[in-house]
Amino acid sequence: MAEQGLLPVYQAGPMNPTGQVRHPKVIAARAKTAAEQYTFVVLDRAYSGFEYARLLATHSYDEIMRISYEQQIKPFIERKVPFALALSPTKSFVSFALRPCGLLLLFSPDLSKKQETTHITNIILRARGSSFEHPTTRAFVKAMIHDSGRLEAEHRIALERVAAAETLWRKLAQGTNIEYQFSDEYAGLFRNPKTWKDASTHIYNEHLYPVFSNNRCRQNITGIPDNEEIAHRHVTVFAEHCY
Repeated sequence: MAEQGLLPVYQAGPMNPTGQVRHPKVIAARAKTAAEQYTFVVLDRAYSGFEYARLLATHSYDEIMRISYEQQIKPFIERKVPFALALSPTKSFVSFALRPCGLLLLFSPDLSKKQETTHITNIILRARGSSFEHPTTRAFVKAMIHDSGRLEAEHRIALERVAAAETLWRKLAQGTNIEYQFSDEYAGLFRNPKTWKDASTHIYNEHLYPVFSNNRCRQNITGIPDNEEIAHRHVTVFAEHCY
């Protein structure tokens, strides 16, 4: 993506809303190309660590977050690629009541490019209507500084819920049209499979959480019931009407 005036936006974690997770080799290739062309990129870090929530049974929280950073962010830093890292803390934590809250962090290793990168950052902020400081964001930053342990504990709870939901979906979706949606190539809160005709009518009769648009079904996977018998009925209706 080398068009003049175009800013590449990469998901630094699970794709929103598909849940797709890019292989580390793809991330490394993007960083290499961006470094060679000295391209400014935007890394959308909405779901920090969610791509590896399934590893909680065998890895610590700190290990998961380190793996996520090393595979999604570190390649760009090592190659000194200038980037803006967009953080959406309310999407990575339990409560949406914190919205709006967001941070845009700028990595600009070449000080001679400071004016240029500042200009690009201002364009991003104004284009998204985000050129303001919200009290919730200020409170979140203070919590990051003074109460990071509690934030990490809350984040771990969110990862645990995603891991439990993914495990149940993966088990119940085996041998169906949507089994691939729960392979290691997908992760996080959402999936976005294609749908057959009248899928919304059939699925809404059983499940309340999806959003339908352009013949696709956006599923929030954590909406699956804990009761496996009920969950099986939900997964069955998705499998029959999605692909």
